[in-house]
Amino acid sequence: PSLDPQVLESLQLLVNDRPNYVTVLSGREKSVVDKWFRGVPGIGMCAEHGFYSLLPEKLQQKGHDFTSETPHAPLAVAAGPGSATCGWECMGGETALATDEDWKTIAKALMQQYAKRVQGSILEN
Repeated sequence: PSLDPQVLESLQLLVNDRPNYVTVLSGREKSVVDKWFRGVPGIGMCAEHGFYSLLPEKLQQKGHDFTSETPHAPLAVAAGPGSATCGWECMGGETALATDEDWKTIAKALMQQYAKRVQGSILEN
């Protein structure tokens, strides 16, 4: 599916407002999130529930290094230069996603609880 152009326009208006740092958080794969939102210059993106992230352009320009500020600092760059998903960072090594499936079971159970409690919410597989 594609996004409503009004959604993208609204996000761009928020990004263009100087005090705002806008990041979209999604459970979708990074390639999908990148395809949907790359056309919004300056936006930050998180895919696969935060496992992959791309800082908003304003923070990239300031040269923020979050490795010393957060205990969950990115450990690996997810794609190399020239890639469609260039600049994405991964919260663990690329092999972590393939080898450690326990976190997905825990995260899914937690999200199912929230989906039951929040009116109108859904959980996609």
